[in-house]
Order: sequence, then C-alpha cells, then structure tokens
Amino acid sequence: DFHASAYEYVRNGALDARNYFDGVGFAKPAYIRNQFGIATGGPIRKNKTFFFANFDFFRQSQSISQQALVPTDDERAGKLGDLGVTIVDPLTGQPFPNNTIPSSSISPIATEILKLFPEPNLSGSAYNYLGQPTDPEDHQQDTFRMDHRLSQRDEFTLRYTLGTVSNFQPYQEGVTGAAPGFGDYINDHTHNAMVRAQHTFGSNAFNALWLGFNRFSRAFLPQNYQTNVGQLWDVSWLNLPPRDYGYPIVNVAPFSQVGDSFSFPNLRHTNTYQIGDSFTLIHGGST
Repeated sequence: DFHASAYEYVRNGALDARNYFDGVGFAKPAYIRNQFGIATGGPIRKNKTFFFANFDFFRQSQSISQQALVPTDDERAGKLGDLGVTIVDPLTGQPFPNNTIPSSSISPIATEILKLFPEPNLSGSAYNYLGQPTDPEDHQQDTFRMDHRLSQRDEFTLRYTLGTVSNFQPYQEGVTGAAPGFGDYINDHTHNAMVRAQHTFGSNAFNALWLGFNRFSRAFLPQNYQTNVGQLWDVSWLNLPPRDYGYPIVNVAPFSQVGDSFSFPNLRHTNTYQIGDSFTLIHGGST
C-alpha cells in the first residue's frame, strides 16, 4: 500500500524574551526556525518493486548579539586628547598640537583599516558597539530507496542519500568580542549510496553482497574571500593569489579584532568505498 506523512515545526521570536545582552533601545533580535518534511512509499509493481522517499528540511535565521570596542569618531579623526598621554610625531620627535594627528600625517592604509571597524552605537568605555548580525542556517536531507524482488530467492536493494548544509557565521569562529563583518561561510555536501543483492539458498541459508560509497565535501570560506585587498587599498606589493583574498587580521589593543581568519579557505573532498559480503547459516533444533 501507499503511505505518506508530512510534518512541520515552527518557532519565531513573537513570544521570545529579550536577552540581557541585546541592549536597551535596540530591536529584539530575530529568531525564526522551521523544520519540515515529507515521506512517502509504496509499490511500483505489486508484490515486486517498492520505493521509499523522504525529504527533510531545516531553516533557521537567528540574530547574534555581541558587544565590541571600536574606535570613536574623534579617534578616527586623529583627535587623541582623551588618551591621557602625549602623542609625538615620529618623524620630528615633537608633540602634535592638542594631541591631534593632522590628516596629512595619517597613513592611507591606516584610514582603510579604520573603515573595517563599525561606528560606535553604545556609550561606555568597556564596550561601545553592539552588533546583531543574522546567522542563517539551512539543512536538507533527501533519501531514496528501492527494493526489487528478482525472484523468490533473489532480492535487490538500492539506496541513495544526499545531505547539504549551508551556514553563515557572522563572527569569526573562536574569537570572543570580535567585530562583525568577518565571519565564515560553511557549505557541506554529503553523498551516501548503497547497492545490495541478497540470495536465499534455502530456509536456513542466505547470502548478502553490498557495495557502498560515501563522499563528503566541505567549503569553509572567510566572509570576504572575494575581496582583493591589495587592489582595493592600492598596495602594489600585496600581490596575493585569489585563494588568499580577504582582509588581514588586525589586533590593536584595546579594540576588538577585525579581519578575516587566516585559517581559511579550507576545501576538502573525501571519498570512501566499501564492499562486503555476509553468509548466514541457521542450524539447530527447536524445543
């Protein structure tokens, strides 16, 4: 007989409470989650060939709140009077008037680096920026199976499963207090296939032969993997191949880290092949 089923699970932020770190005066971060799927199976040819298929989906979009410390507007303009130290021109050895670095003395590359930091949106010395970027995550798994009875003694089974994951992490993995804009893309594809032939010799003996194949592919990419920084910043000596595109990591204490992870891109493909055979013999009496 044919059978089918469907399901869906839904969550959204309508009834969610505000997180302590979401900030006062900021919109409540979005949270939407859907899990749904369908499965069906039945005969293709009565008492001879049967099929089963299912499709499962996961969709989630969630804002991630994280605080950071970024340069103020005065610091971006070279006005450093609030630091409490005398700022000296390294070329002349003389203090800058009013602890202000003139725009003509600010490196063009330093100006580009300052653009990597978001504008402050909080008041405070420990943290002056609250980021709420979205973390979208999609999963899908599809499975198909067919069983065919060749004869009273022979059966044939074919199964294939495809799994995919698409995820964007808005913050650099493993870095606490980092500014947004330098996250990671994760794309996974998993294939699993199996073919099995089974022969029954009699009421107490049968043999099964199967072949299996697995393939796992992963693309782990920094958020700005298509950005040619050497060309963008007009740095002629920074001649990097496309695989190394992205912003360099910048750590200037006490500000939060900016820049793309140097550990990526990470591209991998793994294939696994399997072959097996089992013979079963049932022997013994019953009481």
